[in-house]
Amino acid sequence: MTEKHGKAPFDGPSEEEFDQAGYVPPQGWRFELPFWLAVASCVLALASRALPWAGMVVGIAALVALTFFKVPRPYVRAPRATVALIALGILTCAALSTYIPPQPGAIRLSVDAPAWRQEYGAVTISVDGTTDSGDKVSDSLEVVPGTTSTLDDYQTGTYTFAVDEASLEQDEELFEPTEARVTCTLELEQDVDVAFELALVPLDGTLEFVVSADGWDSSYGSIPVTVSGTTEDGEAVKETIPATPGSPYSLSGYEAGTYSFSVDKSILTQGETVFSATSETRTFTKREDVLVTVRVAVDEEATQALAEQRAEEERARAEAEAQAQAEAEAAARAQAEAEARAQEEAQRQQETTEQTVYITDTGEKYHRYGCQYLRESCHPISLSTAQNLGYTPCKRCKP
Repeated sequence: MTEKHGKAPFDGPSEEEFDQAGYVPPQGWRFELPFWLAVASCVLALASRALPWAGMVVGIAALVALTFFKVPRPYVRAPRATVALIALGILTCAALSTYIPPQPGAIRLSVDAPAWRQEYGAVTISVDGTTDSGDKVSDSLEVVPGTTSTLDDYQTGTYTFAVDEASLEQDEELFEPTEARVTCTLELEQDVDVAFELALVPLDGTLEFVVSADGWDSSYGSIPVTVSGTTEDGEAVKETIPATPGSPYSLSGYEAGTYSFSVDKSILTQGETVFSATSETRTFTKREDVLVTVRVAVDEEATQALAEQRAEEERARAEAEAQAQAEAEAAARAQAEAEARAQEEAQRQQETTEQTVYITDTGEKYHRYGCQYLRESCHPISLSTAQNLGYTPCKRCKP
């Protein structure tokens, strides 16, 4: 039996003729449509899980086409397969329409802080991670301590949670997490708990310093360390503490602030040795112990330079002393010569002004000129000189 211009014939062979003729392939779109709609329904049902309703609609359309066109069963293309595919497509789509695929679990994020006050508000927690599909995730959350936040919009993957330290300092109180970071892996249909514990940091820290002095002899005494700085309230602090090397010193009563530790340079030269000292600046919060080490050690270059300087000074001093001694000796000689000349001059003047008497070679008397005892020898001499030499006046001429 044939079809012309796409229309079914008004009359056709009888059932007996069909039985005798066997299977006659259907022709025309009305005979083909239900079959292909049934195939499309199954394809949509099996191949596209996201469109189960579309597959169901196509299956129903195939069933409507099969019924609406009222095509005799023998004329339908693969009638049994068509009906089976329609049923399979509709049932499969109906089953898929009620199917809910596995979903990622939720992350329950909580913060436990017994000493946290209500007026402090929430704690900031940052989230960084990577989903199983490779997408990067960066987020910031606000969680009030004592409560739990449920994160149900995260895809499966690995995430790291960290508490923002800036949100942990409230007024004069500071909190710190027992764990700085928590990493979790989120999987399908499995919830994950992420918990942070915040502990209050007490204000019982100590500020100490110790002097480490290599090569420092005990005979040099203690090392004065100057502590200077400013408290958080703006108050200036300065104190000098004599420290014995190797012994720690605790600075009680110091408030939170920034302090510098230095050594007076005037004591860094001991005898022939020059030392150098480090200067340390540290911030003291009173929440943790701070130990400052001031290091004093021999400065080889400065010691060598000092030795050279002192040697040069010693040479200069010796030269100066030698020159001064030479000048003093020269001055002494000049003064002695001047004194001798002055004495001679004075004697000469004295002899000029004094009375002149005469002595003999053998006598012990001095005489006036013309005395009879001067016939053998006669030598002029001043009266004072004759007297100084032990001569006595002649009793005859009575000089």
